[in-house]
Amino acid sequence: MNSMTGYGRAEENGVTVEIKSVNSRYLETNIRTGSLYIFLEEPIKQHITKQLARGKVSCFVSIDVSDDVEITLNEPIAAAYLQAAETLSARFRMKNDISLTKLLTMRDVLTSESPEIDNEALQTHVLSVVDAALAQLCMMREREGAALKADLLARSKTVAALAEKLLELSPRAVEAYRAKIDERMRELLEENFDEQRVLGEAAIFADKVAIDEEVVRLRSHLAQLHAMLDTPGETGRKLDFLLQECNREVNTVGSKCNDLDMSQLVIELKAELEKIREQIQNIE
Repeated sequence: MNSMTGYGRAEENGVTVEIKSVNSRYLETNIRTGSLYIFLEEPIKQHITKQLARGKVSCFVSIDVSDDVEITLNEPIAAAYLQAAETLSARFRMKNDISLTKLLTMRDVLTSESPEIDNEALQTHVLSVVDAALAQLCMMREREGAALKADLLARSKTVAALAEKLLELSPRAVEAYRAKIDERMRELLEENFDEQRVLGEAAIFADKVAIDEEVVRLRSHLAQLHAMLDTPGETGRKLDFLLQECNREVNTVGSKCNDLDMSQLVIELKAELEKIREQIQNIE
């Protein structure tokens, strides 16, 4: 199981690649190579999509070919600039303050020429550096995924324990309701008190507030969650759907609770499920 958060960097022979990824519902890629190397963006995207399933991925590629640039000095033009400066200095009686630095910045004194780039060879080299950066990114996502898995397993155990406490308290809630009806009917009916009617009302109430089915389904969902955490590949969307089902069961339990202690447990359950939901958003 992998996280969607990670960073990787690789550098070799003038090519530097940095890749970072954050959470996203789908796989989004943003690749920057500079205007001279736009032809590399699609091959880089293909390499990324082969290894990543989800996440907002930004890839920055820097290509430095300055070592191969040839600088040529145009001496006739430089001499012409100097001669023109001398002429103006003598004619207008002004100091000739042209320095070497200024001369070198004058138009056409220096010309640069880059060698013809072998696009195919450059692409092969850049993609190898991209793969190295991707490997680092994937390693970080894997480490983050392992930490997320451990946290989710711990929290799911907490959810299961809270659900079992709810089951333990459920009969107490029914008994409290039966006692309440018993007392109320005795006050109202006195001599004509009907104990069977009280028992019948309590049975109806017990059926309405029974949470056994919801807890059983919640257990099943948690078991599926554990299985998914051990499943390689993309699991984030499935886990997100499964968590929605867990929340549905807990909400149903909450609607049936009229006991303060049970209501408090439901609140704790919802809080724990919300923490799980937040963590699942990070999973690929």
